[in-house]
Amino acid sequence: WRWVAASALTLGSFAAVAQYDALAHRALRTGISTFKARVSGAVGIALGQTLGMGAVTGALVRGRMLGDLSLTGAAKVSAFVGASFVVCWALVTALTCLVLPAPTWLWWPSLTLLAAVPFLTAAMFLYPVIRLFGFDVHLPSLQISGKILAWTFADTVLAGAALFVLLPAGTLDFASFFPLFLIALGSGLISNTPGGVG
Repeated sequence: WRWVAASALTLGSFAAVAQYDALAHRALRTGISTFKARVSGAVGIALGQTLGMGAVTGALVRGRMLGDLSLTGAAKVSAFVGASFVVCWALVTALTCLVLPAPTWLWWPSLTLLAAVPFLTAAMFLYPVIRLFGFDVHLPSLQISGKILAWTFADTVLAGAALFVLLPAGTLDFASFFPLFLIALGSGLISNTPGGVG
């Protein structure tokens, strides 16, 4: 039953992951259908996390699967998904570390990050386009940002639960496990190593 539960939770996590690309394509106005965006996003993220260098690998996969989108366009989608996920992962992790049992050294960084949210939200509202390295970067709307945050929470809870059900009984309760899972997940993704080895 544990393997069945872990498989079902993993499928749920991938369904949530697929939403990142649907929202990215909407924000970037690529014209790609929602269905194609979800499928290419789920495959791109799965291969990117497995093979490492997620932004590059994901861009190549998206470019190959979406013939209507240039490689530059696929790279923009991949960068958008990666950057927005890391920001939302940081917020989910900070909130989780404040409300669930977590290493005590994470309390101040988590509180500081969450205290900055109103200022970051106001900046996104007041400056929807920023210039970075000579390029105009269009920030997602507050509505799309909120949806990405919600999908990030759903994705990480489902992915964490998929691993949790495989742990030996009595190892940890989920409230103690989830903050540690989020920290390990972020470390693995930021390191860009194959299979999240980091």
